[in-house]
Amino acid sequence: MVTILLLPAFFAFTGMRTRIDLLSAPALWLLCGLIIVTAIAGKFEARSRPPA
Repeated sequence: MVTILLLPAFFAFTGMRTRIDLLSAPALWLLCGLIIVTAIAGKFEARSRPPA
């Protein structure tokens, strides 16, 4: 029940509270983009490996 109801509600609530306007400097936008690209690349890398 927790994973069905509460976990999606937590992520929805957390996403709505995100303050994107605090990224005011270009360096912060670059850091944010770097983190997102790294996360996406890691997901693709993990997906491309065969199961152990």
